[in-house]
Amino acid sequence: MPQYEMNLSDYVRIIRKRLWIILLAFAISFGSAWFWGWRQPDIYRAEAEVKVSQSPSPVGGYASWAYGDPMESEVRVVTGREVMERAAVTLGWVGKALREIADEEGWGTIDDKEITDKWKISQVVSLTAEKFGLDEEDSRRLNEHLSLVVNRLPGVSATRVERTSIIRITCSSLIPLEAARIANVVAEAYREVDYRSKNEQILGLLKQVNEDLVRAEERLREAGKKSEAFKTKHEVSDLRGQIAAKLRTVTKIELERDDLRRQRAEIEKVVARANDEPDKLEEILAESAVLDKVPTVPPLKREISRLKVQLSMLLKKFTELHPEVRKTGRKIRSTQEQIVQELDARIEALKGEETGLEEKLAKYRQEFESLVAIEEEYSTLSRGKREAEAARAGLITKQ
Repeated sequence: MPQYEMNLSDYVRIIRKRLWIILLAFAISFGSAWFWGWRQPDIYRAEAEVKVSQSPSPVGGYASWAYGDPMESEVRVVTGREVMERAAVTLGWVGKALREIADEEGWGTIDDKEITDKWKISQVVSLTAEKFGLDEEDSRRLNEHLSLVVNRLPGVSATRVERTSIIRITCSSLIPLEAARIANVVAEAYREVDYRSKNEQILGLLKQVNEDLVRAEERLREAGKKSEAFKTKHEVSDLRGQIAAKLRTVTKIELERDDLRRQRAEIEKVVARANDEPDKLEEILAESAVLDKVPTVPPLKREISRLKVQLSMLLKKFTELHPEVRKTGRKIRSTQEQIVQELDARIEALKGEETGLEEKLAKYRQEFESLVAIEEEYSTLSRGKREAEAARAGLITKQ
């Protein structure tokens, strides 16, 4: 089948052919929109602006912390329940609703002046229940009824003016004067609620400061008493000098004890080798330099050297079986054994000296630790006193 390509004249012909349908559809749409708009009531909008100011806090560092953007929080407060309830009371809506329900229930009359200074619906309900002796059920129904009155403010909104500390309050209503009045009343209610909230916060912080000041002064008195009592009990004029002297004494004794331990260990090692290898006793005694530190050993070593010289001279004249040669050999061995005995005695003497040094060291350590404990306690008391004085001075400046 051949394809037919449409051109502009074909489109114009189609439009002319169905022009009445297009015009009718346009007329119906326009007429419906006009009729709908004509039926809609006029809605008036009023705006009021309030400036959020941060008054200087008289308690400085006791200012409360808040997370997030404070201005966004204030915007939420403007449309919050407390501001709306205060606005409803100021507008007289709560009083009117209360009189209506009081007339219906036959409770009696209540003057608007009695509830003008009330901030919350719960306060109005408590006042009414106390005045007319309402039971719990009546109080609950009254609270629900008055809460519905507050819900008559749904057209109120608040936004922050960009890059400022100003909040714009917008109110919509079918009555222009009512829209303006509600916007102004809500702005005034926010100012009252904000002032009351800040005032309560400041009073609470001042109370906290006064309580902290009393506690700081009490701590200061206690620290002063403890410091004076400590000075009376202990000599603290040169406490750090005494600690340094004790530490030097302890260090000196420890060095002396360690030196005795090294000497004893070396001598014990020589004695052990001499007992294990008696045939090498002469070599062992000759190799050990620690023996020179034993007072009785050097004379014995010199005696052994003299006897060895005498033995070598005798061997030049006599054989090893000669009585004089054998006698000199026995003297040499006897002197070597005497050296071992002297070393054993020296070991026991060193042990006794170590024991004495340990006892002396324990005594000085105890004295050193006592002085350190006294110094720490005195430092703690002094620091506590300084902190209490600083806290007291700081709190006095924040009053």
